[in-house]
Amino acid sequence: MIGIIDHTYSNIKSICNSLTFLKVPYQVISAENLSEKFTKLIIPGVGNFSKTMYNLNNSGGKEKILEFSKLKKPIMGICLGMQILASYGEESGSTEGLNLIPGTVKKINTKIN
Repeated sequence: MIGIIDHTYSNIKSICNSLTFLKVPYQVISAENLSEKFTKLIIPGVGNFSKTMYNLNNSGGKEKILEFSKLKKPIMGICLGMQILASYGEESGSTEGLNLIPGTVKKINTKIN
């Protein structure tokens, strides 16, 4: 069964609709309720790197995702979900990510010269 993390900063409806259409079993869960019963994990995301990591750190969700990764089960991040897999993000200042993919997600310079 696929676990879909609902970390409050995500739009998971389209993922659920797709998996339902494909008849793939899934369950929407909070990261702190992630368990070994899941065979795969999807971390969607719409929002802010720092706020998402703050929520995951304070809920115990970060540790659960890292434990899941040690089981060598597939994890797919979508949009912000992919960004938080990195070591750091710069969106609202330097914020530590899950460090599952070495590197930094750099903030795009929006100033026009």
